Amino acid sequence: MEQSVAAQADSENESPFLTKLRRNMKDIGKAMMMPEIYLVILFFILNGVISPDFGDFSYYFMLNEIRISKFQYSMLGTIGQFTSIFGTMFYEN
Repeated sequence: MEQSVAAQADSENESPFLTKLRRNMKDIGKAMMMPEIYLVILFFILNGVISPDFGDFSYYFMLNEIRISKFQYSMLGTIGQFTSIFGTMFYEN
């Protein structure tokens, strides 16, 4: 009984932010126990470990170090996509 009174007194003195933060963290903890959530998170972690993406690094390098324009950088991606499509079409023939 004394513990519940003490806990209630603490919650009355606690700011609304901390109360909401505590409730949100409990909800996040409950959600993490759901297979739909933890399996998706596991997939993203394994995908990042198995095939890391260095797109951000290459973007920085191309624009800031090599000093190409954003248009040139985007054209490199567009040309790469077209060559992938044409390469697949030619491979099938």
